[in-house]
Amino acid sequence: MMFDRKAYDKKYREKNKEKRKARYKEYHEENREKRNAYSKKYREKNKEMVKAQRKKYRDENKEKVIAQEKKYRDKNKEKEKARHKKYYEENGEKMRALSEKYRRENSEKIKIIQAKHYFKKTFNMPRKEIPKELVDIHVMTVKNDQLIKNQRR
Repeated sequence: MMFDRKAYDKKYREKNKEKRKARYKEYHEENREKRNAYSKKYREKNKEMVKAQRKKYRDENKEKVIAQEKKYRDKNKEKEKARHKKYYEENGEKMRALSEKYRRENSEKIKIIQAKHYFKKTFNMPRKEIPKELVDIHVMTVKNDQLIKNQRR
């Protein structure tokens, strides 16, 4: 009778499954910082390649990724809500000041976006079916009206 190495290995792994799991978890915890630092260094060094790989993966597995993200958001909804609330409490003033500054600097741009939105809303058809040329003409009209108002001031 020959010694069956595969069967022995399988039996050994099953027998020591819990020990292996515990050892792996312990090792994982002990070397977390070291591994994170190495990973960060690698990502910084190969930024473009990593970005391309992530984009390729996301494009190939779009439905799967979206499903995973949705599942994660549903699972961690309360945690995320608490995190956002805490961040807003700490940085509320700064965020309000930044948004006010943005609105002052980009008022023309914001008015154009609002005009596009309002124009598309007035049609009784799906947004994607509205001809782009029609929207562009409306935006030009809004720009001209703004220009005339500014000249009168």
